[in-house]
This record gives sequence, C-alpha cells and structure tokens, in this order.
Amino acid sequence: MKFNEPRNADLFYNMSKLFARYCGRRDVIIERTLKMLDEAILLQPENADYHSEIAHQRCMLGEYTAAYQIYQKASSFDETNQTPLYGMIYCKIKQDQLEDAGQQLEFLMEISEDQTKTPDHAYLEAIICWR
Repeated sequence: MKFNEPRNADLFYNMSKLFARYCGRRDVIIERTLKMLDEAILLQPENADYHSEIAHQRCMLGEYTAAYQIYQKASSFDETNQTPLYGMIYCKIKQDQLEDAGQQLEFLMEISEDQTKTPDHAYLEAIICWR
C-alpha cells in the first residue's frame, strides 16, 4: 500500500479496520493495523474517524485509559460525530465508572437532535443495566 497508494489515507484506514475486526483481537495483528492508521493520520491529521478507530483498536487491546484520551482528541476534531462520544462512554463502563457513564449516556440522549436511540446508545445502555 505504501508503494502503490502512498497518498490514499482512506485505504490505510479501511484496510486497518478490516483486519482489526477480523483478527480475533490478536495483539500482533492489531499492532500492525495501528501502524496502518498512523499512516492515515500522517496524511489527514484531523480526521475524527481515524482517531476514533485508533481508540477502538486500543480498546481491543484492553488499553481503556489510552483509548479514552484518543476518543477525547477525536471529539475535538468533529463535534458532530457521536462515535467518539459513545467510545468514551464505553471506556468508562470498562473502567467500572458506571454512574459517570450512565450520566454521560443520558446527557448524550438529551442533546441529540431527533431524540431516538441509536444502536450504539441501546448497546451501552444494556451494558450499564447488565452490570
């Protein structure tokens, strides 16, 4: 990819996402996919989706504190993108900060424009109720 498509940030992002989801959380593979994302970030440093994907893969490695910080950074690039917000709530849940996660999830529902639950919202709500 570096040789044939060195300027295609979306290719690095999409291939990284594909292999990260398919690898069964194998550390060696995720470390490689994170390097692909680093290439995408070099080409488009303020892309919130790329940063959110890095955070998601950090979650796959169990690095929830680092992932939370990356999700925060991603949310600063695109305030309308809810993926980083849901990711931050997921990190809070995994760190057993359930009350804080519940409050953030409730706040996110209040500020949403159409007041309908997304699949991510329902999933996080179910995890909080289960715990």
